[in-house]
Amino acid sequence: MLVMGTLFLKYLEPQKYLLDILDRFKPVLDTKVSPVFETSSDFENNLYSELKNTINVSSVEKLNDNTYKITSDSGLIVLIDPTKPLSSQVNSLQTILTHSRIEKRLPSKIDLRFSKVAIEYNR
Repeated sequence: MLVMGTLFLKYLEPQKYLLDILDRFKPVLDTKVSPVFETSSDFENNLYSELKNTINVSSVEKLNDNTYKITSDSGLIVLIDPTKPLSSQVNSLQTILTHSRIEKRLPSKIDLRFSKVAIEYNR
């Protein structure tokens, strides 16, 4: 017996697509496999949980499809790219904040969207 599945293309964001296979095992299990994709609220929840031990987040704002702006209670602004691995961006943020505490020079803005991190300090 050949089990056929349904394949479709789901448009999530500009230039970002997700392939899902639905109902692949329906004839066998009589269940439906639901599509799995990350919504912005799921991403924001993951973001809050990843950052909870690093900074106190006061707000998260989606600026565009490639940029989220995180503001901490202390006024620190962090820009991240949701299309890149969140854990590596959070690790970079932790390293930067650790070094800045050692140097006693806290940044006002950290941009983690690019391969070279941009750090802005208060004058």
